[in-house]
This record gives sequence, C-alpha cells and structure tokens, in this order.
Amino acid sequence: MSLPSLDVYVLDTLEREPGLALALRFATPDERTPLLGTAVLMRELLQIAIGSSDARVAEAKLGWWQEEAQRWSMGAPRHPLALAFAYQDAAPTVGVLIGEVLRWLDGASLPTVAALESRLAPAARALADLAQSNDDVWRALLLVAALRQPAGDALLVNILPLDLIARHSVRRGDAVARDKALVDLARLLAAMPIPSTHSRGLRALLSFDRSYLRQRALGKGEAHLRLRRRDILGAWWSAIR
Repeated sequence: MSLPSLDVYVLDTLEREPGLALALRFATPDERTPLLGTAVLMRELLQIAIGSSDARVAEAKLGWWQEEAQRWSMGAPRHPLALAFAYQDAAPTVGVLIGEVLRWLDGASLPTVAALESRLAPAARALADLAQSNDDVWRALLLVAALRQPAGDALLVNILPLDLIARHSVRRGDAVARDKALVDLARLLAAMPIPSTHSRGLRALLSFDRSYLRQRALGKGEAHLRLRRRDILGAWWSAIR
C-alpha cells in the first residue's frame, strides 16, 4: 500500500500555522523534513492528549499510535508522517514519545510550571532525537504547543499547574477563570529563557512561539491572534543572527 504524499498531508497544518511554514524556509535542506515531521507529530499527539473530550478517547487514539509505531519498526507504516523519517530506525523513539504522552495523560496535576517542564523532559528528548536537534529547544516548543491546543474541561489538568488553577479558582465549565489561568501560563512561559540552537529553522520557530506567547500574555484569545509583520521580521532576525 502506498502512502499519501507527506506534503499533501501537512498542507492543512501549514495553512493553519504560517509560523511553522515560514520557519521551514530557514531550515537547511537536510533538516527541513524531519523538523516538519517532528513538529506535526508533536501537535497531533498533543491534540489527542489535551483536546480529547474524554480520557478514554485519548487513550484509544494513542493506542492506535502505539500500534503504528510497531508497524514502522516492521517497515509497514500506514501514516504519512512516517515519510518524514527513516521510520524503521525512528520507531523506538516514536514509541517512547507516545508512552510519555500516555504517562502525561494518566498523571496527576502538577504543582507548578517547573514541575510540568520536568515531566515533559523525556518527551522533549524523544522529539529532539526525531528532529536530530537540541532537547532544550523541543521542551520549550512542547510547552508552547501544549498551550496552543484547545483545552477542554475534561483534560485541562494536563496543562494547567495546580498553583494557577488555585489562583484563579478554576472549576469545570468556568471558561472565564480557565482563560485567565491560561493567560498566566503564557506569561510564565514567556519569562523562560530562550534555548540556544545552531538551527536557523528552530531559531525562527522559537521566535514565532515567543511572539505567540506575548500576544497570549496580553489576554488575546486564539481567535484574535495573527501573524504580524513584526513577527516575521523577528523570526528572520533570529534565524540569521
């Protein structure tokens, strides 16, 4: 069975995330495809873990991905993202990544953002292995990508630390308190140092994420966020400096 083209599969993601599309322009030819595949895979797994309406639904979807990782190891992938990697070699790392997402899904709420960052470190290392880059960079990208997912009430604890939940008295169904807590989370993430990397594509992507965090920290909702000219210029400068 032939797989659909990777370019066709990721087209919708790139249309929805122009920052990623522009960051890829700065990537070297060797890093472009694994960077794209890793970023899209990260977003797909996070959408399952955070955006699913029920934990059982998320576990079933992640179970499908575990089976897919086994198929990659046997040289029989079904998912187009396999084409972004040497998939038989990448299969164990993909399996680790999926296992870490499941562990996050099943874990208890964490007290602070620092604890959340620590919990996500093994997943960040797996992402870095897939993209052949720095795990500190992918930990930062992972945290912001998690914030960008539609956070439903059912699985909100996967991203909001307990101190922010308590500070804003977040309760299930209270969208106003939830949004205020997410704004606080954006502020905390924006205050973290930007990791260093030799990759121009990743420097551009980190710059776009920083622009996103600044807008979210000002209280802008997802529907009102946009890629501004200053964001493009900032990413360009970050990539070439």
